[in-house]
Amino acid sequence: MALNQFFRLVVLILISSCSNNTENSDIDYKEEFDSITFAFENSSILDFNAQQNINEDFLSDFIKKLDPQKSIFLESDISKFQSEELMNTYDVLNNVVEVFYDRYSMSLDLREELLMRHKFNFDLDESISLNKDKGFMNNKDEIRDYERKIIKNELIVKMLDGDDFEEARKELLNNYKDRISSLKKIRASDKFGVLANNFLSLLDPHSSYFSQRDIENWNLRMNLSFEGIGAILG
Repeated sequence: MALNQFFRLVVLILISSCSNNTENSDIDYKEEFDSITFAFENSSILDFNAQQNINEDFLSDFIKKLDPQKSIFLESDISKFQSEELMNTYDVLNNVVEVFYDRYSMSLDLREELLMRHKFNFDLDESISLNKDKGFMNNKDEIRDYERKIIKNELIVKMLDGDDFEEARKELLNNYKDRISSLKKIRASDKFGVLANNFLSLLDPHSSYFSQRDIENWNLRMNLSFEGIGAILG
């Protein structure tokens, strides 16, 4: 019971922390992050110390949360992350998230380019390794080969469903254009939400970070859900 009460308290603290910054469009996300670690470090239930608990293993787990299939980051990215001083936790994790979005954007652009220009050989038998124990890719040539196989597989799946090659290609091309368009609309608050929630999931699976937009959407859903039955949320 006490543990559940603490988890609810943490969520309320995080909501309050975010909502206090809503009047300022330029939110200090480092300060926001510090408020999260402060809430955990000053709890009377969880034994958490940022300097002790946030270490190289923690960083590796954070990276795995973002890229479990090891299909986004390069091995050189990982080496750079691991060389950074973990005392500056927010800066390190923020850099990981920024590189993740940069790499992901590049992968979508590459898939679009492959769909538009590459001549796929469907007579060649190939495979894609989904082994999570494999290492990260070493260079852009390996990434290009991986992305080519992903696109080839997606084309084959659609053709097995009855589409001809051109229909499958156009449908996938439209899908990836939509993804690229959506990615361009990602805001700093969205990126911080990814950072904060992945960070929290490693500390405690019951805690979540709510951005101001999350709170507004939650309030809207609750108002719609309880309309007309006389319920009041206190």
